[in-house]
This record gives sequence, structure tokens and C-alpha cells, in this order.
Amino acid sequence: MARRASRRPAGRGARASVAFVVLLVVIGMPLFVSPWWSWMRDPGPVHDVVIPTGTTLAGAAERLDDADVIASAGQFRILARILGSRAPIRAG
Repeated sequence: MARRASRRPAGRGARASVAFVVLLVVIGMPLFVSPWWSWMRDPGPVHDVVIPTGTTLAGAAERLDDADVIASAGQFRILARILGSRAPIRAG
């Protein structure tokens, strides 16, 4: 006698999967669009910002944010980690 494959009803699991994907898109879109939108704006005035030796990435981001060089210290840190390396930041 052949065994029937037991299957779950597709309703609940499929809806949860769709909801999860929608949630990822809703959260992910601003994270990817915001840096692009910031990049496309006209550059602001030139600022001189001194970052002392030994300052962490978070500290440098805060100084840049305080001087209005960047729009968001948090966004800067996230993009620096995504686009950069794990190596310490260096002058220049």
C-alpha cells in the first residue's frame, strides 16, 4: 500500500512568508534609497573637521554629524561597515 504524503495546508505558512517578504521590502527600501537620495543632492559648503588620532568610527561619525558634513552618523556607520573593511580608519 502506498503511503500518502502528509502536507500542511498552504494557507498559514504561505501568508507568513509573504508577510515576511513584504516586511523586508518595507524596511529595506528606505535603507537603500536614502543613501542614494543623499548622494544625489547638491554638495553643501566645505567644512574643516579635525578627527583626533585614535578616534573610533562611531566617534568620527559623530564629529562629522555635529559639523553638518553628513546627514546621519548612524547611517554613515552602517554604510562604512557595508562598503568598507573591518580595518581601522586612517587619515586621508
